[in-house]
Amino acid sequence: MARQVYQQIYEDILSKINVMHFRPGAKLPPERQLIKKYDASDTSVRRALAMLVEQGYIDKRHGSGNYVCDKVAAGGPEINPDIVFIVPSHYGIKIGLPELRKSLSLALPGLKLRILVLDKASLETEQARRLMEHYRKPFVILNSRNQTAKMAKDGLLLPLESLPRMAERIDGMPENRKWPFNGLHGELQYFGCPYLYTNTCFAINADLAEKAGLDITRPPRLWSELLQWGRVFTEWRDSKRCHDLSAFYGYHRCFLSSVGSFYSMATDGEPWAVAGEDFQRGLREFFAFVEGLLGGGMTETVSIQDPDPFVSGKYLFSLQAGSWYPRDIRNFRPEMRYRFLPYPVPAAMRPRFSSCGTELLSLMLPDDKKKAGIEVIRLLDALFSPAICEQLAWRFGCLPADPHLSRRYLLTNPGMEPFYDALFTSLEPHCPEDEALTAKLNEIFKRRLDSGKMRLDASAAEEYLSFASGILSHFTSQNSLKKEMLA
Repeated sequence: MARQVYQQIYEDILSKINVMHFRPGAKLPPERQLIKKYDASDTSVRRALAMLVEQGYIDKRHGSGNYVCDKVAAGGPEINPDIVFIVPSHYGIKIGLPELRKSLSLALPGLKLRILVLDKASLETEQARRLMEHYRKPFVILNSRNQTAKMAKDGLLLPLESLPRMAERIDGMPENRKWPFNGLHGELQYFGCPYLYTNTCFAINADLAEKAGLDITRPPRLWSELLQWGRVFTEWRDSKRCHDLSAFYGYHRCFLSSVGSFYSMATDGEPWAVAGEDFQRGLREFFAFVEGLLGGGMTETVSIQDPDPFVSGKYLFSLQAGSWYPRDIRNFRPEMRYRFLPYPVPAAMRPRFSSCGTELLSLMLPDDKKKAGIEVIRLLDALFSPAICEQLAWRFGCLPADPHLSRRYLLTNPGMEPFYDALFTSLEPHCPEDEALTAKLNEIFKRRLDSGKMRLDASAAEEYLSFASGILSHFTSQNSLKKEMLA
């Protein structure tokens, strides 16, 4: 049975209270603002707020508004947990939260465990401090690589090598999925252990391909063949007046997220290298490919959506099919016929690269504890058990980072081989330079999408190269100056 609107509002506000987005004593947004935010009636909003008042989560002060009570939003053993496990909200983890609670409870009898699902994709330093101040318990955190690095640098995380079995687990991870981070005093240690990662491949909607007369048994292997398929499909679509269909889609304000793997392939796996003729040639090749998509009218630009637009069934291709696609197709469009395939490459004998992301497990202890207790060890052991790791991988739409668990996962989820058939790289920015370069590429793409006259030609490539050279020179000089000052 579908949840009522008021229940959805109630659960969303309660989730924000749980993760300290709304802290004890904080005032909730006014009713008018909530009505607009949730696109709901005043009756639904007031009913959700009334439930929160009845259960003691908020206090309604007449003439003033609604305030969060000084109460942990949980019941039973979660009121005073032994340990808190924090997971991000992205990739639909809430779909399987009850099952996760049940699995961990069975694996950890007698352990009072609190699971917090964040209202965003990663835990940031300030929110981590607020949560620790509130709970004062050990935290095991599943977090992005960048936020793990920031929390380590701020001195919030415990090095994992000192924990039983964690050094061996980290040693067993592939080199391109593990990173030592700088601690508070600059020491390089493993403050995070790779746990899950997302990978991407190429996807074709088999139903649409067959309708357009395309031979699904001979899919495109080169970029030129991919563009030809797009042209054939676009001509068929227009001839049949199927204007709601499109060959490709791309995100308007973050277009690089749609074609990031193709950027990696054009630059031979060095997307931020910038220097050298090979990079310049690759950048021009990449811009020409994207211009082919846009100039040929093959791409519809959309906002970020969940589930992914490809799962809607109106697009022939996904240029960046995420490892969460099998889960979303099963959940939202089980009748859809599709194929996951290795990426087409720029030219014969060129390597494939796939954009990806990594989730790491880390540990945060309250100030009065200097050593992890048995509850931490028990939770980590349970998380690395095959059954629970596979359950989390499926719920997140990820792959297990541990090679042994990853091979087992592939055996139990046939059809996902293409997600493994590419070199693992990443466009997740590592530093301010990368973030600036990512933003510049997206800014150029946005101008191209907004303008009927601009083209991604040699001048656009030169604009990016000039910007990139200036950015890298600036940060290089800034870093040199910092080193001199420290010396």
